[in-house]
Amino acid sequence: MRPFPFLLALALTFLQAGETLLGSGATFPANAYAAWIKEYEKSTQNRVSYLSIGSGGGIKQIKSGVVDFGASEEPLKESELAVGFHQFPSLRGSIALVYNLPSLKDGELRLTPELISDIYLGLITHWQDPKIRALNPNIPLPNLPITPLHRNDGSGTTLAFTSYMDHQSKAWSESIGKGKALAWPKGMGAKGNAGMSQLISQKEGSLGYVELSYKLQEKLSAALLPLSSDLKEWLSPVDVEKGYPLVTTSYIIFPLKSKKAREVVHFFDYSFKQGDTTLRRLGFIPLSEEEKGLIQKRWQELGLL
Repeated sequence: MRPFPFLLALALTFLQAGETLLGSGATFPANAYAAWIKEYEKSTQNRVSYLSIGSGGGIKQIKSGVVDFGASEEPLKESELAVGFHQFPSLRGSIALVYNLPSLKDGELRLTPELISDIYLGLITHWQDPKIRALNPNIPLPNLPITPLHRNDGSGTTLAFTSYMDHQSKAWSESIGKGKALAWPKGMGAKGNAGMSQLISQKEGSLGYVELSYKLQEKLSAALLPLSSDLKEWLSPVDVEKGYPLVTTSYIIFPLKSKKAREVVHFFDYSFKQGDTTLRRLGFIPLSEEEKGLIQKRWQELGLL
């Protein structure tokens, strides 16, 4: 795999050759942004490039002024915005807990936060463990060791997944915690949602977490989470009855004084108006019309729309 500096240099070359906008950041919404960009370029002839490098990388790049906008599932704090940045939510997406168990169909495996915590802490190491059997008594659990997978880059997907686990499991909270990058006690690491999807596909017995569009695109199998008393606040409104998957919001960040600020707003305003059908097709959740209206009103107040 070529290093990130090469990708950035290549993107900057394109920018100098006529690229309108350059963004970077979260892999979580990358499939959605790629589709939005394609539609926007076809309609307006304006060029946009988005580098899917992880939320942490996107925040670093926008703060350093290398790109025109960054994307992250962790919004900037008020103190960070106060130095001249503007941020807004762009879309919501779901997180699927995916597995590679050839003997099981998609959605056939059931897990709880307690079981997930024990797996990632190394307390449950085999798919035929009695605790997993007790929750899944009538399915052919394979005779395989469990390989828990995690992201090894700064990841908004990791932040959302670990925030949920930190809230649901005391053992997880005390041992792993929540954040974009963590010291994982067990398992194998992957970079980006694409890297996680690829590793899941290759490693039998593995368990990991990806944004839902990657699950659908790669035809991965996902577990179901039985509802707990306070789980609904974490669920996508389209999947509450199934008890799965989790949902998080992706944010866009850009400097207000940038020469490209109007163009950033123009791209996302166009996508807000034209891109909801595309989002739903890919498995994402569009913002409500009320939410988009409030964002557009703020852009007008800032003189950007």
